[in-house]
Amino acid sequence: MEKYVVRLNAEERKKLTELISKGRGPAAALRRARILLKTDENDEGPGWTDAVICDALDVSLKTVSRVRKAFVEE
Repeated sequence: MEKYVVRLNAEERKKLTELISKGRGPAAALRRARILLKTDENDEGPGWTDAVICDALDVSLKTVSRVRKAFVEE
């Protein structure tokens, strides 16, 4: 399977963090934000593996893969 590498810049990270900290909004958007923050492979990001994200956020591998792909292809 092809792996899409997510690297967030400071502005993207800030927007996603603010979205999560508000705790309001569509569940899918909040889930996507959490996944992107955990997959971030920049120096400031944790760069978690897909399997760890699945366990921590209770989502499927396919969901993580789709979020990665959608972000990279945007």
